[in-house]
Amino acid sequence: MLSCPHCHCHIILRDLPHQGFWRSDRRCPNCGEHFRVDAKTRHLQAWFIGVALVSLLLTVLLYFRGGTDCLLVTLISYLLLAGLIGWGNRKVYLVPLKKE
Repeated sequence: MLSCPHCHCHIILRDLPHQGFWRSDRRCPNCGEHFRVDAKTRHLQAWFIGVALVSLLLTVLLYFRGGTDCLLVTLISYLLLAGLIGWGNRKVYLVPLKKE
């Protein structure tokens, strides 16, 4: 379970309100301090977005080509994406937001 890097209370990220469209930080409901995910997690999320775009491209190719030539590759890409998301959700670490 995730905990606040400031006060170490348990945090459920999906229950926290987002700070805005262009901000990637969150605020702890207990102490009010800001935090975000670490840099390694953000890089992993970028790779996951790349895999999701490849899966989407393969799905579009399946639709427009009308055949099942790349059906197996598309299914494998979606299974890979699901596995990566499941694995990546266990590797999330929260770090304090540095004051600028």
